[in-house]
Amino acid sequence: MGDPPGRRHAVVARQLRDPSKLIELLMVLLDINTAGLLPAGPLGSTGAQGPASAAPTFPGLLETLLQALAADAEGLDEAKKLVEYVMADDEPPHLPPNFLALWEAAWQAHRQHSESEETT
Repeated sequence: MGDPPGRRHAVVARQLRDPSKLIELLMVLLDINTAGLLPAGPLGSTGAQGPASAAPTFPGLLETLLQALAADAEGLDEAKKLVEYVMADDEPPHLPPNFLALWEAAWQAHRQHSESEETT
């Protein structure tokens, strides 16, 4: 007797609706093959700057993403799958402001670099 159809997806998606858990997992995936330079300190802390003070901040996300790009980390492909997976959910997580724009720019840079490597 197996699980009902879609149950696995529902369980995983429910866990990843928490932006802190999602960003933490993304940072772990991106840190693969980048010398283990995850930032110290808690993820998802709340900033105290003006009206956006209730929005979670994720220290080290940009740095981890840039390190993954520079190292052409294998984790980028897995992170892409994860982002697509959670954004396809009926209730996608509330990500940091501009995260998707940053992610899309980083993914485009990764794709262009990979394509240029294939032609040389």
